[in-house]
Amino acid sequence: MRKKDAISTILGLQGFFVYDHRLEGSEAVHLELRRMVRHYRCPKCGQLHLVPFDEHPVTVQDLPMSGRRVYLHFRKARVLCCRGQPQTEHLSWVAKNAQQTLRLRWAIYQECRHDTVKVVAERHGLSWDTVKSIDLEILQAQISRQKLQGVRRIAVDEIARARRHKYLTVVTDLDRGKVIWVKGGRKSKSFKEFFKARSSAGGSGVQVVAMDMWRPFIQAVQGEAPGARIVFNKFHVVQHLLKALDEVRRQEARRLEKQSGKELFRKRWVLLKNPENLKPEQQGTLSELLAENRALHSAYLLKEDFRSFYQMDFGWHRHRRQWNRIRQLAAQRLDGWIRRARESALGAFERFCKLLDKHRDGVLAYFIDPVSTALSEAMNSKINALKTRARGYRDLDYFILKIYQQCGLI
Repeated sequence: MRKKDAISTILGLQGFFVYDHRLEGSEAVHLELRRMVRHYRCPKCGQLHLVPFDEHPVTVQDLPMSGRRVYLHFRKARVLCCRGQPQTEHLSWVAKNAQQTLRLRWAIYQECRHDTVKVVAERHGLSWDTVKSIDLEILQAQISRQKLQGVRRIAVDEIARARRHKYLTVVTDLDRGKVIWVKGGRKSKSFKEFFKARSSAGGSGVQVVAMDMWRPFIQAVQGEAPGARIVFNKFHVVQHLLKALDEVRRQEARRLEKQSGKELFRKRWVLLKNPENLKPEQQGTLSELLAENRALHSAYLLKEDFRSFYQMDFGWHRHRRQWNRIRQLAAQRLDGWIRRARESALGAFERFCKLLDKHRDGVLAYFIDPVSTALSEAMNSKINALKTRARGYRDLDYFILKIYQQCGLI
């Protein structure tokens, strides 16, 4: 087999073979292509032509070969369509009006999954705009094939995308572990658009929504999916509890003398950490601290009592699908804690009790569907890593598509 025949076989370009080649140092190789058979098909009507209307020279870039960039030179034909207008032929290995082969464009798309546009552009000797447009075009084609069918349990959270309070609303499918919806903003309107898109895709409605106590998201679910069960993230609820405990600590620090107040400030993490995570010396510090301050002692006991509330095991009832009984037992335990918290006469805990009363249904729903936004938090970490790698995105639509690519939908 001759050298040029071997190169033609390796390239595998349908309808063309390598006629000549030229090296450009160690940087590039230029390959002259010719047709195997001189016939041309109209892309409009499909009619076969033996004589072209005209031909024009074309150069496209292909995948690199032995560390060199590869440029293919050939002549592209136009044929006279039966409808009376000249039409440019379509080739199976190069996109219409593109200056790269389809396989090079796909390789660029795959490289942009892990590298920045700048790095990929420098690697292939292309402009930044060209690489971005290739990546964007394929991302749009990929996302257009995705459907929002079969979604039952979701988590919704917001993430900052830029300074000056610019946010994204991120919806995650808890069953598939993928981000399925991203929209600019964190208002009720942003989340409502998900349900409208979900409705247009067909299928039954969303059954469970895990979220923080963010009112616009609550309003969106109540307005667009009234049958869905809202489950408030238990970690977010406990975070409000820890804020109440820390507020009691700050009040006691201000009440005590200057030196004692400073000591109380230094020991704040001993109060906030879970007791099983404390080191032996920290456990001794905690015991001394609680023995010296009655208010802190009461607040700490309430904190630990509330932690045990979320540790209740309803496995026996769950196995028998006794959902009403589970809710009843959880409500009794919650009411008992609220009563004890109010008897403590701690203002910070009174405000926390009002929060629990306001969002009672969503707090108790956790024991029916024990889901949280932990997966959303993990996805937010991926999104932040993506944003850091690219040093931010000015094009919001492109950023959203990259989130889909990195977080599993594409």
